[in-house]
Amino acid sequence: MNIPEATNLEKMTGVQRGLAALMSEISERHYAAGWISGLESALWSMVALGARDFGLGEVSKDEVRQLRELSMACGGWIVWRNGETFVTIDEWRAMNFGEAKVKP
Repeated sequence: MNIPEATNLEKMTGVQRGLAALMSEISERHYAAGWISGLESALWSMVALGARDFGLGEVSKDEVRQLRELSMACGGWIVWRNGETFVTIDEWRAMNFGEAKVKP
């Protein structure tokens, strides 16, 4: 019997799932899409740099704060790899910034 592999979300901790859900909610509200291409980079820019313009409006300061706090609490970020996938901060930085250290 084949047992289906757990989805990426099922493998995440509660905090990681919370971060994924918030990111998806922001995408849905501003683009009517559960996860737009480039979402993780756009939201990271808000966390790291403070800009909040996004799609059909602005992401609230409170949501940016929540993204930052959830990222810090789980030690990572969510990316799209055949579904929402958790990566550590070091993995995220290596994927996007080489070895640069950009704090959330």
